Amino acid sequence: MSRIASKLLAGAALGASLLAAGGASANPSGHTYLVKVVTSFGTKFNDCYIFDAYGHLTVYGLGVLSWTSQSLTGPGNGSWQAVTPLSLAISNGAAIEFNGIALDSSGGYLRAQGNEEQDNQGNRDTYLITGPAVSSCGSPAALAARDGSNYRRH
Repeated sequence: MSRIASKLLAGAALGASLLAAGGASANPSGHTYLVKVVTSFGTKFNDCYIFDAYGHLTVYGLGVLSWTSQSLTGPGNGSWQAVTPLSLAISNGAAIEFNGIALDSSGGYLRAQGNEEQDNQGNRDTYLITGPAVSSCGSPAALAARDGSNYRRH
């Protein structure tokens, strides 16, 4: 099986499991989430995920990503995926692919997972992302560093 096909199947399985675990879901478009990120390399930090109506996901600690809504159980079921842009992948040494779901009928809670392609040091890190929808993420001082460093091993 090709690497792309296996990633798509893994994303579909994650989305289906998140949907089954979380009940009703909604499209994340137009929502802002204050999330906690837990990494496979032992760090935890807060970040802000902002989904606009035009297919852009702004992650405070990473920049602007393109996102697409997925159709696992029908249109508008709240599942989505995004990938870091090539320019960011080059500067970080690897791309991160995100899959997740906006839970409850108003999109009030986000659950997601990030999977990193193998970086320059041979690492393949993962990220667990959860958090509520908020009107604003508040002070930037309480969020991940804007340079993407929280998403990398040091």
